[in-house]
This record gives sequence, C-alpha cells and structure tokens, in this order.
Amino acid sequence: MGKHHKNISTDNQELCRKLLESPRSLPKNTLSEYGLFEHTLESILARNKARIIRDIRQLIVPSAEILAVRGARHLKILRETTNTTWSTIIPFYGLSPQLSYGLGFEREAFTREQLQKLDPSLEITWRISSDGLHGLLL
Repeated sequence: MGKHHKNISTDNQELCRKLLESPRSLPKNTLSEYGLFEHTLESILARNKARIIRDIRQLIVPSAEILAVRGARHLKILRETTNTTWSTIIPFYGLSPQLSYGLGFEREAFTREQLQKLDPSLEITWRISSDGLHGLLL
C-alpha cells in the first residue's frame, strides 16, 4: 500500500494528522499490540479475500476463542467458524449461504427458560456439526 496525496481535502488531511499525533493505546491481544500492523498490511497485498479477512479481522477484533483460552472466562460459551456452509437449511432461492466468518453460542449458553422463550411450540434439539459448532434444529 503506498501513501496517497492526490484528491484528499485539506480538512481530511488535517483530521488524519490529528489522529496520527493524538495519544492512543493499542488493543490488547491483537497483532497491533506487537507492532506488526504495517507488516501485516504488506503481507496481504497478494492474498485472496478469505486470507485478507482472516488477517485484518484479528487486527480489529481479536478471536473470542483465543481470548477465552487466555482467561476471558465469559467468552467460553462462544464458538467461531470460517467459510462454513449452512447445510441443514433448505434455501428458498439459490444456494445455501456460506459464511466467511461466524460466531455462535454453545448450548450451555442458554437456560431451559431462554430456550422455551424462543418459541414454546417448537421442538428444539441441538446437534454438533462437523466444525464443532452447536446448532438449533427446529
């Protein structure tokens, strides 16, 4: 990526200058914390969309599962998935959706009462998919 000086308004240049010069703290447990942001930007130049999303997302929002491993106990109920097809649905148009990134809850995240509030007339069962995520089957 290079520096770009054309067609940038003076107001936008000033805003960028203020943001760059203002004190800030780096997010913890991300590549930014270790001073690798510019290296990461250079490394994604020739990458595909999935790889770019994987690398940049972690700069912005650290992995919930990794944070849970590092001690954020309240995040242990979450599970992440990438590039997963929703194979248990019947699409009404086109192919089944395929998520670039998904974040879901484990079954244990819900009480029986919370599950009943979803819709008491539905029979709710849970299963473990091939990627380890729990899913609602209605």
